[in-house]
Amino acid sequence: MYLTYFDRDNDINIYFLYSPFHELLGSLHVLSKHEHHMPRQIWAEEMIKKLPTEIKDKILFYANVTSNFLGVIGFLENKKLWDISISECIGEIANISEVDFFYTIFNGEIDKQSIINAINSNYYNSSIPNKYVECLKGHKEYKKQFIIFLKEYYYNYFVNELSFTEPILIRKLKREFERCKEISVYDYIHSLHPRIEVTDNKINFHKYKLFEVNKENINQVIFKVDSYIIPHLLLGTDENQKLISLIIPTYITSYDDDKLPKDTLNIFKAIADETRMKIIRNLYRQPMSTQKLADRLNLTEACISKHLKILYNTDIVTKIRDGNYINYHLNQRIIDSLVLYIYEYINQ
Repeated sequence: MYLTYFDRDNDINIYFLYSPFHELLGSLHVLSKHEHHMPRQIWAEEMIKKLPTEIKDKILFYANVTSNFLGVIGFLENKKLWDISISECIGEIANISEVDFFYTIFNGEIDKQSIINAINSNYYNSSIPNKYVECLKGHKEYKKQFIIFLKEYYYNYFVNELSFTEPILIRKLKREFERCKEISVYDYIHSLHPRIEVTDNKINFHKYKLFEVNKENINQVIFKVDSYIIPHLLLGTDENQKLISLIIPTYITSYDDDKLPKDTLNIFKAIADETRMKIIRNLYRQPMSTQKLADRLNLTEACISKHLKILYNTDIVTKIRDGNYINYHLNQRIIDSLVLYIYEYINQ
């Protein structure tokens, strides 16, 4: 369901969207990182109990290359998917080209030409991380299995969830649509999240880094009502910044807003150590093996391995095999997001 109007003052087409498919993907995002989403933690814990190990493993497997399913939400930029059922959305995705499929689910992490080269010519740019290369090598089967997974999760586990949330979300959509029409669209955008700053010429989105959108470029804004992705500031935009999409957070159940997400707490515990901070500093300069880090820091390999395990379990570092060695890489996105995690907790 969607509602729309044209803002004549700013020459912008405004859309308010309720998509059950968006909610399906939001639920998968929460299940892939359930400790981070306090408003949905009880729901996630109950759902996880229902899921067989095979489905839980698949959720984590697909989350690894889809930015925890946020990339898959990119399919909703296609208006054809707005007013159809979840099963119809899955069918539409099954019919798109493999290039567009992978470009979307990879969430812009890999440029389209590299994907074309991989699929059509079996050429894999050395800059493509291994996790994406593995998907592209078996691209036909990967896409087929992903579609099967979406259907299985929807029909067997998620299908009844919307009976409770859908009426709430539709009422919210209608109220917010009227509120936006009463005030300016930019005042409405500013009201959606404390980390959105609207100036005379720009909209600033304070995420793990600053994203700036020039007002003069915008000709279309999509607001998607959402009950899962809170507390994230989810921003979608096209290459020319003519379109932006944002979520309207909707709290379905009460929760303890004083409680700190466990994954956030673990990240800060992980960096609150002198040796681990030295490891982070060295990996920021270049990827290194356990042996090289041990030599650099004048510590035993066993000691370094213990600290690397803590950093790896909190996603602060990743590891990639290079010949006979495993090199550790700093996940700079996590480091860039440290202040963001604090603000997400403060604002929840």
